[in-house]
Amino acid sequence: QCNSADRDCKSYIAKQLSKVLQLVENGIIQGVPIILTLKIRERGKVFCDGRFRKAALKLRKLSVQFPSFDKNENLRFTRYVRLMEIIWSNMMCGHGDITKRQIFYTDVALFRKQRIVDEYIDIIAECFGVSIHILSVVAAQKGLIFGNIELSYKGTPIFIKEDQGPCLIPQISLNSEYSDFTFNNVGVEVPKEIMVIEKEAIFKSLCVTLRGKGVILITGKGFPDRLTRIFLHFLCHHFETTPVRAYVDSDVYGIMIFNQFKYVPTICKKRKMIKTEMHQKETKEPTEREEYKSSCSRLLYGGVRLFGNQVDRIKDGDKQVVAFHYLQISERNMVSMQRLLGRMINKRERDEQTGETRLNGTAFQNNKDFEITKVIREVQLGMFFMLKREMQEAE
Repeated sequence: QCNSADRDCKSYIAKQLSKVLQLVENGIIQGVPIILTLKIRERGKVFCDGRFRKAALKLRKLSVQFPSFDKNENLRFTRYVRLMEIIWSNMMCGHGDITKRQIFYTDVALFRKQRIVDEYIDIIAECFGVSIHILSVVAAQKGLIFGNIELSYKGTPIFIKEDQGPCLIPQISLNSEYSDFTFNNVGVEVPKEIMVIEKEAIFKSLCVTLRGKGVILITGKGFPDRLTRIFLHFLCHHFETTPVRAYVDSDVYGIMIFNQFKYVPTICKKRKMIKTEMHQKETKEPTEREEYKSSCSRLLYGGVRLFGNQVDRIKDGDKQVVAFHYLQISERNMVSMQRLLGRMINKRERDEQTGETRLNGTAFQNNKDFEITKVIREVQLGMFFMLKREMQEAE
């Protein structure tokens, strides 16, 4: 739903895009150089769940010139102009929102990769200082959810029923706030558990096995998109007493997916005025800091263990159903595991409050977070034995 302020903003952006496209056309006709000046975000540190983590934060200007002797520069210019044309045409036609995936398929030969479209659209939105939904662009729905949930998002009712089977994560704004959601607690039982599943095949199997058991299942089908992570955050915020567990493989990618949900900054919770000791030496005025939240900071590790208290076989009577098989990890996986372990343990950072340097590993900063020790254990065992183990349906 779009309020009057959003409509005015969309109208203004449509006019500005029209002017930009007209200037580009005039420049090409007249044969004069054209320079696009854009704003992009560089990676910086943000305050998330009580510690500093990396995220896209700092703004800087980027200039793209056409024509240029650099063919890559010409390609970037063409992509930006093509994207602005697609966005402007969609806004003027009034056909509603368009997904990033649809935009990619309008000109696959030009864009080549989906992530290029995602990155460039975010940059265009940043230039206007708005979110992508103001440009009538939304992220493609990737994640799936299963369970019984009734809620209202910005006045629009959303019903998720087990009888309907697995369904896509509801389409919500990436800049949603807590006040946008109203959950219906009348006649709806509080879920016994929220299960985050790595693989879609395991997810669909559990939808059959756990039907009517009072659980909510969510999968990002591998690495989750932002829409899945943001919706999970608001879901966990409402069901604050419900345990949340992630079921992933005991390999580097499963651990990275677990970290995506538990530690990576997802939404900006609030702006907080703070005073640091170094800042107070220069001025008495407080400085402003954005405070972020991850998808689910209380997420528990429920994935398979490389060597855990698990039986070697699952049997149905005398019939063997499945035997656990260990897989060799590749050299590429070993390098990824080394980097992941380094990020979790060995990285050092400067404390903004005291000015001291300390280890950035969560296991050393927060004694209440026992899940990171489980994750570190799985990574270290996998590196030592050069093995990994994946979830199986019967397990």
